[in-house]
Amino acid sequence: RSLDYDRIATLAGPDKADHYRFLTTEMTRLETLLLADGSGAGGQVAVDLEALRNERFVLTRNLGSDARSALADLDHPPAFAELCEAAGDTPVVHLAATPESGIALILRDGSVEPVGLAELTTGAAAELADALDEAVRGPDRVLCDQVCEALWDLAMGRVLRALDGVPHAIVIPGGRLSVLPWHAARIPGQQAEHVLDRLAISYMPNIRSVPRARAADEDMTPPLRVLAIGQPMPTATPLLATDAEIAAVCSHGSERFQVTRLPRTEATAEALRGALSRFQVIHFAGHAAAVPDNPLDSAMIMAHDEPLTVRDMLARDIGAARFAVLSACETARAEDPLSDEIVTFPTALLQCGLSGVVGSLWTSYDRASTMVMEIFYREWQGRQAPPAEALRTAQKWARDHRFASPLFWANFVYVGP
Repeated sequence: RSLDYDRIATLAGPDKADHYRFLTTEMTRLETLLLADGSGAGGQVAVDLEALRNERFVLTRNLGSDARSALADLDHPPAFAELCEAAGDTPVVHLAATPESGIALILRDGSVEPVGLAELTTGAAAELADALDEAVRGPDRVLCDQVCEALWDLAMGRVLRALDGVPHAIVIPGGRLSVLPWHAARIPGQQAEHVLDRLAISYMPNIRSVPRARAADEDMTPPLRVLAIGQPMPTATPLLATDAEIAAVCSHGSERFQVTRLPRTEATAEALRGALSRFQVIHFAGHAAAVPDNPLDSAMIMAHDEPLTVRDMLARDIGAARFAVLSACETARAEDPLSDEIVTFPTALLQCGLSGVVGSLWTSYDRASTMVMEIFYREWQGRQAPPAEALRTAQKWARDHRFASPLFWANFVYVGP
């Protein structure tokens, strides 16, 4: 949607681009509802969806002949050559599951290598997602380890062999595969070894978003202005360790990384929306809420327990913002039943123009989160490591020094190129 928005805005103006984006967003929401309905009937949802399709058709038909010619591929899949160019030198791994079996499609060096994953069915993915939820609620470290071992057996063992020692790959998981920590797949053996010991993983919603995210990363030239937000107040459920986490972020302040701490009582939804125009990096440590049935309503919880939703962010001009760290529960989680792009806070922020986002797949544990964030900023800003590598190092550090179970550190993912 962001790519098409830019093209339409250039050729036909921002008003028509806004209308197109609204229609496409609503179509995506209704398609998700329709296909999640086991009966397949859909009723009024199907009627509303058809009306939106017709309205979007009329909109594109009326853009003018020059614009129509330039936008002839608007509703068509990208050409293979375009995908290869977008991926660049980084291998891209699509993970998909069907009721019968699964597959990994590895795009690298201008060709695709299919890796059959016979046991990675949609049923197996649902069972693993449910088991992971149970492990988090427990908390059950043994069950979490079992999930991570299954991720290796079902997919990542064969994927790593196919990648043959590359240091970094982009993984695009579809449907319920998106809620699983593929970077924490556990390699069999006496020592606790995980995929992140051999490979740095970035997650993305699709390949076409990669060049735009890379271009946004190039905009992040020092000095970086950083806004640190810890536990907006007042709130009904205060957290214990956000002060330590925000202090860790502030400790890395320098001439090239200028940190401003937003007072808790001023951390309203409107304040954060306004801050996007002035700060390049946003760090949020607080509460968040995932809404699996309608991911556009997933939200960060600001002062007075006011939600700042994915829908809000998609409707905003993000201004100077180019990177976000969302250290809160479930900020990277979705339950989309489709094998299609996943809508979460990180993917929405990429749509808005950010280069990358660190988010969480499940409930964050205060002390572990503080340690992971401390090392992440040390590596990312102090040692100038790429974000995926910095997060990988931070998670390995937490695992090896205090929090052995993936339950405590594997929730964090980097969504970006």
